Amino acid sequence: MPHEINFKHVGEYRAKGVFCSAMDEGRKRVIGIMAAILAARKLCQLESTRPSPALHSIIADAVIFAERIMQRIDAEWPQKAEIR
Repeated sequence: MPHEINFKHVGEYRAKGVFCSAMDEGRKRVIGIMAAILAARKLCQLESTRPSPALHSIIADAVIFAERIMQRIDAEWPQKAEIR
């Protein structure tokens, strides 16, 4: 049975630059998929899947990198304004 990851260490994420802001569901899913891909290589190197500081750090770093990638994509190709 897989272990549930507990994200109760909000202070650690804020220290690393992860902030919660309003975001649509599609964007959250894209960042989640990107973070999973980025974290997969490091996660498979762990000897255990038990919750640990290393596991939380790997996931937090992957989310940070995924958000940075999305910011670069947004900067390069900004969303066009809707015409009414």
